Amino acid sequence: MDERLLRFFVAVYEEKNLSRAAEKCFVSQPNISNGIKQLENNIGKVLFIRHKRGVEIKEDAHYLYPIAKRLISELNAIPDMFKDNHFRKKIVIGIADSLPQRVKSDLFQLAGKILGEVEWDVRPIGRECDINLLIREWKFEDHLFLLWERSNMCCVFRKNTTWPQRK
Repeated sequence: MDERLLRFFVAVYEEKNLSRAAEKCFVSQPNISNGIKQLENNIGKVLFIRHKRGVEIKEDAHYLYPIAKRLISELNAIPDMFKDNHFRKKIVIGIADSLPQRVKSDLFQLAGKILGEVEWDVRPIGRECDINLLIREWKFEDHLFLLWERSNMCCVFRKNTTWPQRK
């Protein structure tokens, strides 16, 4: 799907007029008209009935409009996402249900100080987790080393775990 065609569609939908939509998109009216025809051919539906004084919006256009607006909004957000470093490392952590809340809280505070912002995906302990917070006796053979220890509890990570770099 061509982003330009979606932008043309949204402009025509909102302006209900091909000429005003063309002005809004900084293109000529024939470009808008041809773009709408191309979009209609792509999806196999007529979106607008053209009149001398504007356009009549068809039912299928009402369905497409919120989808097109969301897609355009997401496309517009991409540059800012990379400028502001919105992406964070995601770490899958398995936590034993039987551990006290204080132990869990201490670990997350310590990890936050060391790693900075991290997105945590909390699950029950298991082999698919990057790290596991558990009772020492439950340690799996593929756990590489002890990350954190407190009385009989420990946090261990797997051999293939990669950690985010703090900025």
